[in-house]
Order: sequence, then C-alpha cells, then structure tokens
Amino acid sequence: MTRFFTLTVLSAAVALPAIPGRAEPVTIFLKNSVTMEVDMVRFRQGQIDWRVDANAAEIRSVPLSRVAWVDFQRSSDWERAESAYRSGNFAEAVRLFQAIAANRQAHHHPVPGNLSTLARLRLLDCHRRLLDAEGVATQWKTLESERDLLPPDDRQLPSLAAAWTALAAGDGEKALELAREPSDSPLEADYLQGRALQELGRKDEALQSYTRAYTFGFGTLPSLPRDALRRSILLIDAMGNDQRLPEIHAQLSIYRDLYGDGALWDGAPAHLVELAQKELDILASSVEPPSPGPSGETGNPQPEKSAPAAGKGKPPPSPKGKPEDEAAPKAAPKGAPKA
Repeated sequence: MTRFFTLTVLSAAVALPAIPGRAEPVTIFLKNSVTMEVDMVRFRQGQIDWRVDANAAEIRSVPLSRVAWVDFQRSSDWERAESAYRSGNFAEAVRLFQAIAANRQAHHHPVPGNLSTLARLRLLDCHRRLLDAEGVATQWKTLESERDLLPPDDRQLPSLAAAWTALAAGDGEKALELAREPSDSPLEADYLQGRALQELGRKDEALQSYTRAYTFGFGTLPSLPRDALRRSILLIDAMGNDQRLPEIHAQLSIYRDLYGDGALWDGAPAHLVELAQKELDILASSVEPPSPGPSGETGNPQPEKSAPAAGKGKPPPSPKGKPEDEAAPKAAPKGAPKA
C-alpha cells in the first residue's frame, strides 16, 4: 500500500527517538484534506506519534488539533461482530460489539474514529433493529457525550434514535414529534408513531400507524412488521369491541401464516391462541373427505349409468340406412322346408 505524507504540512513535527514495540497501521485524515497512511506509534500530550513504516527509525508527530479523524485497522473481534451484523444476527452482534466498546484500553483512543466509539454507533443500530428502546437509549446517551469522537460524517445521530430514547423515557409526545420528522426509514417511523400514540391513549390512530408498518413492511426486516402486527392484535383485543372480531381473526391468520409457522408468538394470551386454533379447526372441517367407492377405497365415485329414455339410445343405423332388426334376415317359420 502506498503511504502518503507531506512534510510541509507537518512542519511542526519533531524527530523523537525510536520507541520499541509494534506500531499500528492507520490512515490519518487531516483537517486540511491531506491523508497520511502511516504507522501510529502512540498518543502523547495531545499529539499522535507516527512513522512512515515499521522499518523507519525516525518518529514524527502531528497535533490532534489538526486531525479530522483516524481510520484504525479493524481487529478480528470487529470482523466477527461485523459478520454477525451483516447476517442479521443482531443479538450476537450486540454481544460482540459490546465487548469491543467495553475494552477501552485496546480500542478507545482520544481521537475521532476510535473503534470503541464506533462500536457504540453499531450498537445503537443493532438495538433499533431489535426494537429495544432501552438499549437504544443507553447507547444514545453515551454517544451524545462522545459525539466528537465519531468521524465527522457520523456525528449527526439519527432522529429516530432520539424518538426511541424518548419512548424509553415514557415521553410519548416527544417520541411522536421526533417520529414524524423526515426520515430515511419510513416504516420504522410508522412503527414508532404507533408506539407513541398507544402510549398517549390514541388507540385508533395507533392502529392506523401499526397497519401501515405491517402492511408495507412485508419483505423488509421481519421484526418490525411482525411486532407491529402483534401489537395491533393485542390493542384491538384490549378494546373489547366484538364488532372488530373479524379484524382480529384476519390478523391472527396473517401472523400465523407469515411469522408464526402456524402458531402465534410466545406468551400470546390463551384466549387468542384458542381463537386462532378454532379458525384452523373450522378451516379443516370445511374440507370434506372423499367418499369411499364400491369396494371401500376412497376416491371420486363413478356415476351410475341410467337406462336410456324412450326414443334415445337407439343402435346406429345399418349401412343401408335401416335399423338392425330390419336389415337382418328373418327367421323361417316352424315347419317350413329347409332350403
């Protein structure tokens, strides 16, 4: 890999005695748009000590005040966490990224781009995908205090994460306000609006938001439309309106067929499980089994042949156009001489 550095830019750099030990390859992005691919030796008194490569004896330094951010080499722990994230195993990704964020000695440096703070940004996204409001709130509060340690392009935290945080705090009004702001995740916004509206007791509006989330969410991340549908079922059931029973029946069927592999979610109320089972029993009883045939085997019975009606079913005419009884020779009367 080609390494770039400019001595004129680093005119304040000073030569230091070589420091034993392994240096870390990094890319340093300076605020004046200069990029350096170097070996970082250490942080010291508000500056980064670096050298051109691992074989260089001379060590130089650059003040942190001139550094926009640093792209650190990803560790094997990070690659495992990132693999779990990309495969959709967000619970495992949370465990792995949490370990990286907690290991501040190895991953936390006083410069934007350090892996400890980046891991928290990943954790924020994982908790959003897991629909974990408390988990989002925890990472949001930490990132708010470490915002300056993120790369410049990542410092604008998503407004929906703030909506999750408000929801975790029980502030439905604030959550609703933030969820209605323009977003690049409209389905998540619909889901959050449903949660906030339900928190505020605006049940019919909440159902409308949940319906949008699970109707237009098919084919996306399944956890969001699945939970929107689950919450919609529970909310309608809690309203106790018998006129909405057909709506519950329809939603139970959708959940069972699309998300439950024929069943409802774990911990579903017993009366809803019973209602869903009744729907299956009714469906099964509406399909009549095939009737047994004459010898006892099942199958479609063959229709019985009926006698032909008068004037119908006559034999075909003879070649001369006469009926068979007229075309055939007549029998000789008894006692007549033989020919």
